[in-house]
Amino acid sequence: MTLSVSWNAPTKNADGSPLQGGEITGYEIGIGPSAGNYSSIVPVADPAGAVKAIEALKLPMGDYAAAIRTVGPADSAWSQPTFFKVTLVPMAPTDFRIALLLKVSQ
Repeated sequence: MTLSVSWNAPTKNADGSPLQGGEITGYEIGIGPSAGNYSSIVPVADPAGAVKAIEALKLPMGDYAAAIRTVGPADSAWSQPTFFKVTLVPMAPTDFRIALLLKVSQ
């Protein structure tokens, strides 16, 4: 499985004022079957932690929506959702060979 997670941290509050220290204490990623229907919510501090947290969910194959929000004294709204699919990738064929027979002309 190849999983990457990234986001841009906000620099302002919803009213446009600049963020002050302590207003963001972490993030939560919501994952579920559709936008706004997040049945799994995982707390994370950074993208590396997000990868580990999402992998730990062991999501079954299917289609998902995910969003992120800031956590602090006041939590933000959810971000716009992103959509992804969990699929299994088959193993490569094994014991692959090519035989080349050359005819020798006389």
